[in-house]
Amino acid sequence: MAHSCTSSRTLHADGMAETLAPSAMAGALRSRVVGRAGTLVLIALVFAAMTSACSQSGDEKGKGDDSSRAEDVAAPGADVVTLVPDGTTLEPADWNAGDVAPDAAADSGADGSGTPVPPPATFYKTPWLQWPVPGQVTFLAETKEEVPLLLKLSWNGGQTELQTVPVKLKFDFMGIEMPTFAGWFHEVVLPVPVEVPDFDIEVVNGGFSRHVELPQFIPLSRMILFGDTRTDHAAHQAVADLILAEQSPLVLQTGDLTEGGSILTNWDKFFEIEGPMLWSSFYFPTFGNHEAFGEGYFEALFESGNNHLHERNWWVDLGDLGIINIDQYATNWASAEALAWFEDAATKLADKQWLFVTMHEPFYTFSNHLPWSLGRTHVQPLIEKYGVDLVVSGHNHLYERFEVNGIPYVVTGGGGAPLYGPDEATGGDAEYLVVAASMHHYVRLDFGPNVIHVTVINSDTNEVFEEFDIE
Repeated sequence: MAHSCTSSRTLHADGMAETLAPSAMAGALRSRVVGRAGTLVLIALVFAAMTSACSQSGDEKGKGDDSSRAEDVAAPGADVVTLVPDGTTLEPADWNAGDVAPDAAADSGADGSGTPVPPPATFYKTPWLQWPVPGQVTFLAETKEEVPLLLKLSWNGGQTELQTVPVKLKFDFMGIEMPTFAGWFHEVVLPVPVEVPDFDIEVVNGGFSRHVELPQFIPLSRMILFGDTRTDHAAHQAVADLILAEQSPLVLQTGDLTEGGSILTNWDKFFEIEGPMLWSSFYFPTFGNHEAFGEGYFEALFESGNNHLHERNWWVDLGDLGIINIDQYATNWASAEALAWFEDAATKLADKQWLFVTMHEPFYTFSNHLPWSLGRTHVQPLIEKYGVDLVVSGHNHLYERFEVNGIPYVVTGGGGAPLYGPDEATGGDAEYLVVAASMHHYVRLDFGPNVIHVTVINSDTNEVFEEFDIE
């Protein structure tokens, strides 16, 4: 059985770094070949132009949004789809079934056919899994060699195996070819039946294995929140090591993963630091302003679903937990279309015990960047209407907690970016501020039957900064 991975992507710039003035970026065509259980699907999505200036106030940023953007984006039914019949085998040009690893002769595939093991692979980006939804769990990796990866999957009552297809991704910006990853990219949706709650995966010729449990089938246990990792690699490494030790099945990052998302070496460093965490946990990143110009890279590396306009707006059902993640740089949150998508997501997640809303720029903050006032005008009423339990953001490089109409608003931006100090709390928002501190940190959520216990850990000292409950 053959499976393909992403074969081409367009680097589409629709966000601006916070030091840049607003500029309109032309839309780009993004094409992608995606493996779906042996089927190649070619999807062409046209993204719209946008404007953004992240150092400005929320009102000024709102003026840059294009309220007609929804009309410029291809409708769901307009995707171009080309199918290759199931069972089509794709092999890389420089490897064939005769190139068997010395110890592979006796290897037997799930069907008893003795599937040959490809030559050993080494990695630029070690394997990671994305999007823990039944039937949609996606395997990704970047190898140094142009060899397929043999994946063995087993679960109670079944097993299968498949080979990825190594490809070179293509990126362009406004028609200009952009650099691509140094190695060979692998992406495939794992063909595990949707009713299977847990399974084992082994990368036979890569030396990786793990047990996977899908959150839709088990009680929630733990989740980690952190963000703004960027430039201080030692601080970032310390945070990542502590998070890895937590053995959390879910990790959410609030944006600004790198100093500049358009620079490939930044992504290499990011994966060097967070690779072990990405393999052991399901990782949900938010798109930050420092990912600007790197939209194509970001969307190649991270998967999402239930989207609006593009992959950076998403919602997910994680069993007892629903999350709505919103993009602030290529979405007009004053538009009826965006707000309708948000309400539709909140309605579909209404039966969840817990509902979170996540984004990069905070609704409330007393630090370097001003609050997201456009969101407070248009999105916050929906947050209150649908009984959201927690709002999480980053952008300002510190820890803050606000309590607004019974809802906690947490700013967690201390993952490695230069720390900001909290400003003096003045004006009407001062009454909402509970606590603030300038420190590297992460936030641990432990889920009980009817309560979430929140622990904030200072990663420089590995000491608890504060604890509180969400009921």
